[in-house]
Amino acid sequence: VFYGLGARYQFEREFLGIEFQPGTEYNYTLGTGFAVNERVTLSAQFFGSYVEELKANGERVEGTIQEPMNLRLAATLAKPCNRIVEPFVTFGLTDDSISANFGITWTY
Repeated sequence: VFYGLGARYQFEREFLGIEFQPGTEYNYTLGTGFAVNERVTLSAQFFGSYVEELKANGERVEGTIQEPMNLRLAATLAKPCNRIVEPFVTFGLTDDSISANFGITWTY
């Protein structure tokens, strides 16, 4: 079982003469892994965030709060020579998140 909490702040910047201040993002994760054998681990991880409203020239922009939530499923495969291969798929659970994402992570 694993978990995590975090926050991300982005600095204000100007674009087309308007000062934009992105909202602070507060994120959290919760997951679990199951060792099938000494070389294979299956895992599921839930990611969630709350992103505060965007500000333009110091004024709040209505409707810019986001709450993306995702579910990631993975299989971690330990290879000889301390290498790890991890195919994964991520599904979006809310309208503010991605629809789906998949890939493979190779660690050397």
